Amino acid sequence: MATHTHVGGYRKYFGTRFADLSPATTTELKIKSGMYITIGPITVCQNIFQEVVVKALLVCHRPQTECLDAAIKQYLNKPKDEVKIIDCGAGTGLCGVELHKLGYTHLCALDISPEMLNEARKKNVYQKFICAPLNSDQNPEVITGEYDAMICIGTLAAAHVKPTALVEMIRMIKIGEILNYSFLLKLAGERDYYHNEGENGLLSFNIRFGELERYQPMMEELEKEGKWLNVVKETIPHFQTDDMPQTSSFFVYKILKHYADGPMCPTSIEPPQIKASNSSGAISGFGLSLKEEHINFL
Repeated sequence: MATHTHVGGYRKYFGTRFADLSPATTTELKIKSGMYITIGPITVCQNIFQEVVVKALLVCHRPQTECLDAAIKQYLNKPKDEVKIIDCGAGTGLCGVELHKLGYTHLCALDISPEMLNEARKKNVYQKFICAPLNSDQNPEVITGEYDAMICIGTLAAAHVKPTALVEMIRMIKIGEILNYSFLLKLAGERDYYHNEGENGLLSFNIRFGELERYQPMMEELEKEGKWLNVVKETIPHFQTDDMPQTSSFFVYKILKHYADGPMCPTSIEPPQIKASNSSGAISGFGLSLKEEHINFL
């Protein structure tokens, strides 16, 4: 099952679609094997909306988009119409609608299901659609650091997305560029460069009841490694029926670094190393000529 408790509620509203899902048999594997969607695509989407959104009173999309909006206002130095947001696990586009109401117009929907994306397209709020799983593999349709923010609602459950996908989610989000470093301090062997923290993007997601322990070790490890910094942790309404989890944990992280190894792109552009000057006063690595009074660009 997709969660450790509320089994009856999930069976009531989701039917048998998630009955045989587990961390070992994820949604991605079921879709790849052709076993996940067993009825017509229109019926699937209609059932999900009617049974989950209407009958189970799913309400998490509105408070969580509002929470992300507040974080963007606080941490990003950009007007809303310039903020690029990727909605991972977009489904039928409920979060996109709420983000659009809040004034965000550069939205991308990513989902593993083409049927869901077709429904999301009807909302007329997304500019880009990516049909792909959310996992640890680098998605070729997303440039490293392409987006200012991510929202991921109702997707981080062990039967859908494994904790290792957090690394790829981080890769999609922008980090600050190197703004400045002092030549004179560099000559003295001291680095004096920094990132524009106002450009560090935000990654937001919720984790449903009973799932946090699966993701928390990875979340903590990424913070220890300096890849991200938690800036928001809230308990947000999820469902409004007694037989479903009524709250979920919502997190917003500021992205600080990308992974440098493997398929991930470098963390940042390291400033070239200045080597000791030779007898002519030229400094290797910068194309600079050091004179007594000033430094000339060659």
